[in-house]
Amino acid sequence: MKDNNLVSTSTITWKDIEKAQNKIMVHYVARYKTISIMLFPNEDSYKKRIARYSREWYENKSELLKSVENSYKLYYELSKEERTNIE
Repeated sequence: MKDNNLVSTSTITWKDIEKAQNKIMVHYVARYKTISIMLFPNEDSYKKRIARYSREWYENKSELLKSVENSYKLYYELSKEERTNIE
């Protein structure tokens, strides 16, 4: 695809769109893997964070606490999976 910095001179194909989407998804997945490892490098950090949230921040907001716990459980599982792949 030729580009003159203003408008592309050729048509964009579905294959080009698919390549761009795949590139975005690869970066997206890598970003969340990195975040999950930073948040939860081990099981102890996961347990401490969940205990702190349930005790201090979301004590009277059970629905919100459940959402946060579910989200963090997903991050923790991803972190655990990534740490296994690294080792």
